[in-house]
Amino acid sequence: MKLKKPTIEVVDNFFPPDIANFVSDFCHTNASYKYGEADNEGNEHDPRKPTGLVHNVFFADKPDATIGDDKLIFDCITTAIGKHYPDYWDKYGIYRLYINVFAPNERAYFHNDADEGQDQNTFLYYPIHDWDYDIEESGWTEFYLDKKIIGVPPEWNTTCRFTSQILHRASPFKSYQRFSIAVKTARRDDINRWCEHPETINRKDSADLSVMD
Repeated sequence: MKLKKPTIEVVDNFFPPDIANFVSDFCHTNASYKYGEADNEGNEHDPRKPTGLVHNVFFADKPDATIGDDKLIFDCITTAIGKHYPDYWDKYGIYRLYINVFAPNERAYFHNDADEGQDQNTFLYYPIHDWDYDIEESGWTEFYLDKKIIGVPPEWNTTCRFTSQILHRASPFKSYQRFSIAVKTARRDDINRWCEHPETINRKDSADLSVMD
C-alpha cells in the first residue's frame, strides 16, 4: 500500500479556556519531571545524551498506572482530539503521552517518531504560559520536510498534528522554560500487538506494522 504524503497541520483553540488553564497549571506546577531523553538512539558517530525533562502520563502497556491528575490530562487530550478529529479514535489509539520541558537555550535533537511504512501521527500541544508569546523568543517546532525547515510557533492552546515519520525537533525559548505535551498515536491493532510484547512498545522498528491506506 502506498504511503500518504506527510502532513503538518495546526488546530487553534484546542481546549476551552477552563480546560486549557487546568492543563497549563498541571504542566507548570503539578507534574513530576525527571531527566529527559535522547530521542532517537543515535550511533557511534552521533552519540546522544538526554535533553530536557519529562513527565510520563500514559503508556499503552501500563494503562492502570495512569491515575489522578494524569488520568484527567489523558481524558482531556483524548476528548479534544475526538472533538477536532471526529472518528479518529475508531482507527487510532495512544501508545504514549508525556510532557516535555526544555530550559532556555537548551538544544534538542532532530528525530522522527516512526519508521517508514508505519501509520502513526504525533500531536504536540502547546499549553498556556504566564507570558505573551513573542516570536523573538523562538520556541517553535522545527520540521525538516522536502529539504526545507518548516517552523510551527508554539502559540498557546494550539496543537500541531503531523505524520510521525517527519524529522522534527523542539527549539528552545531564549528566556523561559518551554512546555509541551506529546501524544503519540498508532493504529489500534498495532498497539495491541505491541502490548503483547511490552519490550517493543517504544521501538519504532517493531516488525509487522501496518502501512497507510
